[in-house]
Order: sequence, then structure tokens, then C-alpha cells
Amino acid sequence: MTRAVRPRREQEMSEWRPMNTAPKDEETILITVATGEEFPVKFDSTAVGSWVATTDEYPDCWTGGVCWETNEYYRSSMLPIAWRPIEKE
Repeated sequence: MTRAVRPRREQEMSEWRPMNTAPKDEETILITVATGEEFPVKFDSTAVGSWVATTDEYPDCWTGGVCWETNEYYRSSMLPIAWRPIEKE
């Protein structure tokens, strides 16, 4: 599946944080990838040990919505480059 939540804007980039600071407690966060697309994900430390999409929208290279190091076609997944909390309504 593809299509991001929305493309990021330059003025929003200051809100983004480095991936090494992202929570790995299964909290849903918003990540961005190199294309500028954004996706809601959470870290699954139990079965997968990787970022997992929380909707049907995720990069094509993520097999089954999971950011594997190498997908089912032996290609690298597009890794998240930054994250931010999801805004509460």
C-alpha cells in the first residue's frame, strides 16, 4: 500500500526528531521517509522488532506494512528518517 498521510512542509521540519530518539513502547507516532511522505507507525518489539504501519498506508517497499531491513523481494525498505508525536485532537 502507498500514499502518505500528507507531504511534509519546510516549516514543519523543526518539529521532527531523530529516529534514534523515537519511542519503542508501541506508542503510535508519525514518521517521515526520504520522499517526504508521512506514515503513522509503532515499534513492534515482540514479534518483529521493527516499525509497523498502523494503517493501510505505507511505502511500497514495506512488505505487509513492516519496515524490514530487506523485504520479500530482497530489496531494502525505505527507512524512516525522522519522527514526531501524533497531534491529539
